[in-house]
Amino acid sequence: CDPGHGLAALFDALTKSPKKALIFGACCSRVTEVTAKVSQQYDLLQHIFNMIQNLQDHGITVTVHDAVEYDDIEAALNLIKKSWTRIIIAELQVSKARMMLCQAYRMNMTSEQYVWILPAWYNPNWWKISSINNSATTISCSDDIIYNTVKGYFSTNAVLFPNITEKIVTGQTADEWITEYDQYRQKYNSSRYQGAEIFAPFSYDAIIAVALMLNKSISELAKKNKSLEDIQYYDKDAIRIMKKHMQNSNFSGISGPVTFTKEGDRITAISVNRLIGKGLVGEKNVRIGYYDHSTKKMKWNYSVQINWSTPGNITPLSGPVNKSMVLLPPSLQIGLFTISGIGIL
Repeated sequence: CDPGHGLAALFDALTKSPKKALIFGACCSRVTEVTAKVSQQYDLLQHIFNMIQNLQDHGITVTVHDAVEYDDIEAALNLIKKSWTRIIIAELQVSKARMMLCQAYRMNMTSEQYVWILPAWYNPNWWKISSINNSATTISCSDDIIYNTVKGYFSTNAVLFPNITEKIVTGQTADEWITEYDQYRQKYNSSRYQGAEIFAPFSYDAIIAVALMLNKSISELAKKNKSLEDIQYYDKDAIRIMKKHMQNSNFSGISGPVTFTKEGDRITAISVNRLIGKGLVGEKNVRIGYYDHSTKKMKWNYSVQINWSTPGNITPLSGPVNKSMVLLPPSLQIGLFTISGIGIL
């Protein structure tokens, strides 16, 4: 998730043949932000995943966003702490998440004061050293500390709605594809693809959407004496045609029905989950809410009790509350007291 690396890769691709008709990715918002600004200068369609832009579009202020390396975790947390941010969305690999939470414990950034939102694809009991590879055994925090730092954390994930018996455009059913994909993961060391079972169907369908869009664009480009092979950068006709067909996408994919909003967002459902249980044993992620993008409505599971780590179980604040005191001069105080007295009489 390094913007510099992402830009370097993009420029390297743009300066080499053949000409690129479309950019796919990136998955990290920090990279997407900078590459999207470059690709639009070339009039290139970019299929992206941009969480930060979505948050801002819905009136949510993003105070700090940063790519974190292993040697600058403390600096990143200090930046968050100084900004008075209370809600932290951390898209991290498990070993790095353990390191960050260990440092967060040392800095008193626990669930009593902060709300953590972590990836939904972590394995069960991921906070335990035994659940991940040896790279995490150098962390000085115990399993108990990691758990208590982040207990009750939230996670979100897109919900799959596949029709397991209907054949998609590739000729497979979703059930057949998932079976084949699981066999691939087992054959080539499934531990390398942690969380991939959640993202793979959506990535696969995104590629199918791109392929269908390109295929539908061929005849319309031909009317303008153009083809996919000879599209040049800064071609406004080509991007208009491709954007139109991408927005009109409508097919059954591995992840379910594939359609997009006019803003280019995939119309899907989002599950909101929370780690609930008693102690290190028996913890599990429970769905507490469900957002339907097609209706733009949130449905909550009120049967699940939400307990906070705050005194009195008070809902934590998203940031500091500024209170000001106004000191009135004595002459104005006397006047106000006189008026109040008259009102009482």
